[in-house]
Parts: sequence; structure tokens; C-alpha cells
Amino acid sequence: MKVQERLELFKKWPTEEILTEEDLKKLLENGEKLKHYIGFEISGRIHLGTGIGCMQKLVDLQKADVECSVFLADYHAWINNKLGGNWKIFKKQLNITKKVLKHA
Repeated sequence: MKVQERLELFKKWPTEEILTEEDLKKLLENGEKLKHYIGFEISGRIHLGTGIGCMQKLVDLQKADVECSVFLADYHAWINNKLGGNWKIFKKQLNITKKVLKHA
């Protein structure tokens, strides 16, 4: 895929801005292997925007040959006392979140 095509995938909705587009273009031109990660704290029902906006951007980045990782921050949520600190509820919500993100 050409550099300009990859750059267009980065810029595609829901992206609003790229702070260093010129630097990104140089990385793409130099053939640098790019990595991206996103993390979600398990704190309740998964938001529609997570499945649509975030996952759409992940698809675009994968098409642009970026290595993508998704982290589910269950321990962070537990430490932050989300969901009342109830580990059984965390495990249930974690499984739901995995299914949703897998099919997004």
C-alpha cells in the first residue's frame, strides 16, 4: 500500500487531528514498523462509541499495516473500585466486553 493511502487511513473518521502529520508521513516513507495500543477500563456496560468509533479506527490502522493491541484494564478498574470492587461482576463484564470487541 502506498504511503499516501496509508496516511489517508490514519486521517479517516473518527480522527480529528494528527499532531505531527509530517513526522508520521516520514515514518511511513521510511518503512518504520508502527505499533498502536488502546486500553479500556472495565467499569460498566460497554459504550456504543467504543464499538463504533474506536474499533473502526483500529480497523483503519490494521489496514495501514499498523500492529494493534487492545488491553482490557480489569485490574485497574478493580483498584479504582469500579463496579463496587466486586470481582465476580468484573469477570462477567470482562467476558461481555471481550465478545463485543471481538465482533465490533
